[in-house]
Amino acid sequence: MPEVRSAFLVGPLRTATSAKGGLFSRVKPETLGVTVAKEIVNRANLDPKYINELFVGCATQTGEQGCNMATRIGELAFGPFVHATTINDLCGSSAQATRLAQAQIASGENEIVLVMGVENNHRVFQGQDLMPASNTLGGNLKNLRKIVAMGASVVKLSLPEGYSLLPMGAYGDAIATSRGYSRKMLDEYGFFSQMKAAYAMQNGRFKDEIVTVRTPRGYLDFDEGIRSDTSLEVLSKKLKPSFGRFGLHTAATSSQISAGVAGYLVVSEQALKEHDLVPMARIVASAVVKTDSQKPAEHLIGPIDAVRKVLAKANMKIKDIDLFEINEAFASVALATIEELGIDPEKVNVNGGAIALGHPLGASGTRLPVTLLHEMHKRADEGLPSRYGLVTLCIGGGQAIAIIFERV
Repeated sequence: MPEVRSAFLVGPLRTATSAKGGLFSRVKPETLGVTVAKEIVNRANLDPKYINELFVGCATQTGEQGCNMATRIGELAFGPFVHATTINDLCGSSAQATRLAQAQIASGENEIVLVMGVENNHRVFQGQDLMPASNTLGGNLKNLRKIVAMGASVVKLSLPEGYSLLPMGAYGDAIATSRGYSRKMLDEYGFFSQMKAAYAMQNGRFKDEIVTVRTPRGYLDFDEGIRSDTSLEVLSKKLKPSFGRFGLHTAATSSQISAGVAGYLVVSEQALKEHDLVPMARIVASAVVKTDSQKPAEHLIGPIDAVRKVLAKANMKIKDIDLFEINEAFASVALATIEELGIDPEKVNVNGGAIALGHPLGASGTRLPVTLLHEMHKRADEGLPSRYGLVTLCIGGGQAIAIIFERV
């Protein structure tokens, strides 16, 4: 059998996440991508000519994010000769890009792959790629009338007959209802996500991972969605349910609509030596799972089985993992994963999660590892357990993904 080679992560960086109406609302996604791509390569002191491929995870590939956006990022950042591919696995897009890069390194096909996640949900909105379209003016005018009449539900016209697709929050509510989570439990989870993120920001825990971005309205080097001044009283008494009158999740217990970019180099051991690169982690194992997307309470519950599957592949147990990053698409997703797997909550999203930091869809699959790896190295310097970290994300369409990293 051919040798299966290890894949290492070098130079994990991200932008801050920009909240609704924030500074990135006037910045094109490719501009954000170019900024981070250049910084990753510059800090690694790597000549871009050695990059074999560029993989960019992106969930909404239309408008400014359409037509293989990765090629524009590659050309603008490094010139015309880096092959680039845009990958869509919705919320798991850049995590899937990481897995593909790992596979190429493991097989010996490539030595250095730049992996990124890029999403600006201020300029391209979730579901835009499902909007009905026509190749005639008359057809587009007809579709415009449908959009005005049907609102957000117009996306159903693009789906297979009989295929149910609800707003993602409805699936989060279904998990909460099926597991008996009260509005109070969800509010408390959301509050502590904000408090952990506020503490991390105030104490410089994100400083090393964030690339400052210049925008038309100023520089952004902090996550705009963090609400250090919030309280449980505000969350419980002033916020209404977001997904139906009797729903359980609110804006404070759902991931924020945001914009951001994150990425890193995925390289072979040979490339580390040849180019004098300094790795932060080795990819131990990764896994994907599929749930029944047509059962609301199961649609977003995949992280539970994804974690089980990746641990089995790595011959590890929950207790072996020192830190977890569980994407907070909704508070119920994180709560269910913690409860079902018996995870110590003190190990989960220690610097807050997507409820506070935002969820720029296709970028979250790299944003979580970036934050995880920097925290692992800080904890190692502080003498705290930090050898293994695990990232997991639920994915619209009834899927999930998980990756285990070993700090090096």
